[in-house]
Amino acid sequence: MATVYSPQPPPAAALEPPSRPRLFDWLILFAGIGASAYLAKMTGLVMTLPPAIEPNAALQTLLDILPMLLFLPVGVVLCWPIFYATQWVCGRRQSLTMGEWLLGLAWLAALVFTGWCVGKGTGSLPELVTDADFKRHAVTGYVIFMFSMGALALVIWLVGLLGRRRQPWTHTLGLALMIWPAVPLLIVWLGNIKME
Repeated sequence: MATVYSPQPPPAAALEPPSRPRLFDWLILFAGIGASAYLAKMTGLVMTLPPAIEPNAALQTLLDILPMLLFLPVGVVLCWPIFYATQWVCGRRQSLTMGEWLLGLAWLAALVFTGWCVGKGTGSLPELVTDADFKRHAVTGYVIFMFSMGALALVIWLVGLLGRRRQPWTHTLGLALMIWPAVPLLIVWLGNIKME
């Protein structure tokens, strides 16, 4: 009598996405944060208080770090393909989650924004796209884009609370990166701080 061969399903652990970053991912994450700080400096964005308020040392320090806090996600978002590639190499078979699709969309925008920052910082762009008006429009565009991405990320997070599917760590990272700019923007708005 012939036996019928039935393939064994892969173990459940092989189908689950990586639940936490590995050492290499942490190193890339920190490199992305460093790139964010450098890109924030290249934008030349300066935060100022209204003339009626005289900043003390603590307020001046906050004003100095606000541009970096605002642009913090940019360098990390640029590393998104590396994060996904390391998961794929380590055996990930799950398709992209909604949070990762959002992160991929932000990656495309971050490429354009990074190109502008690098071009502005190196002086290789024409004056038309590096003057104060264009910088103001570029920063405003960044703010609007991040607010809309943050709102989408918040909706995805809330919907995800209802689901039971285990998500990879990059899903949660993507949502956090999209929501984060709301914090420095809230400080800017509440403090009546001008971005120049």
